[in-house]
Amino acid sequence: MENFSIDQLLYLVATAFFIVGIKRLSKVKTARSGNLLAAAGMALAIAVTLITPGAGIQLDWKVVAVGAIMGTLIGGVMAKKVEMTGMPEMVALFNGFGGLASTMVALSEFWGRNFVVGPSDNVILGNEVWVIAIILSVLVGTVTFTGSLVAMGKLSGKISGNPVILPGRHFIVAALLIGGAAMGVMAGFMQESYDPTAMILGLTA
Repeated sequence: MENFSIDQLLYLVATAFFIVGIKRLSKVKTARSGNLLAAAGMALAIAVTLITPGAGIQLDWKVVAVGAIMGTLIGGVMAKKVEMTGMPEMVALFNGFGGLASTMVALSEFWGRNFVVGPSDNVILGNEVWVIAIILSVLVGTVTFTGSLVAMGKLSGKISGNPVILPGRHFIVAALLIGGAAMGVMAGFMQESYDPTAMILGLTA
């Protein structure tokens, strides 16, 4: 039996916080405590990641501090100024930012493993689990981001709620999905034949 490290245990606790927090968000009476639980889970996961040996080797703490301060200020201002009638648009925007964050994490993981580690020590080429995870993260993240922006525009009345029906729309959607998946596969599994940067950016588009 493999040893279960303390950081893995804390990640498990953070995951439990997320699950319970999201569950409690489904009811008005428990939504506040659910939000606090989810926030605590995120704080715990971040803290464990930062204190794990080797995690801060290439970490620029100035960037971390600036990002934390900017996020806190923007979130505080939006929480104070946005009225309750504007919450649906705000939720759609936050959902889109979550998708964008997922995409950026996947891209940073891809470039970090391919260009920071070095081509001779490439650990993602042929690693099916990481490749599939990155492809799905980029696909789902970009679709979530763009879809949430459209939803926010419709909820705020800036975009018409009437459906836009394109001729051959099913073929267009299928072609985009197949093309994106193909670029992801070429970026992850065929790097000797194709430029992985161009392919992963094509997948993002």
